[in-house]
Amino acid sequence: MMTLGDEFVVMDGNGLEGECTFQMPSGEEKKFKVYVVSLGKPGDGTDVDYPDYWVYDEETATWYYELGTFHIKGHNGKPVWQDVTEVFFIKYYYETEDGTTLTFKSWPWQVPSDLF
Repeated sequence: MMTLGDEFVVMDGNGLEGECTFQMPSGEEKKFKVYVVSLGKPGDGTDVDYPDYWVYDEETATWYYELGTFHIKGHNGKPVWQDVTEVFFIKYYYETEDGTTLTFKSWPWQVPSDLF
């Protein structure tokens, strides 16, 4: 789970518990690369499998964007860092009541601050 804030912070990096959480600094000029690595016992890795769309959590009254699917490579003793930045690129299309289509294509950390 990624949130926006003033600085980069890994709040819970252990994805084995079902979720890893980090905070990214935001701003239209921000540029980042996102890497993942499989640690622990050697193995074949794992798939991160999300449907690539917005989800509303009624319990927290919060919208979440589920990024899509990618594979985290396993290792045979030497962990391999892999670039998954492309998974974070959001393409969102919304049709208003008057038929106008609004388009948002960006990295989530580049969302203009006046939108939240």
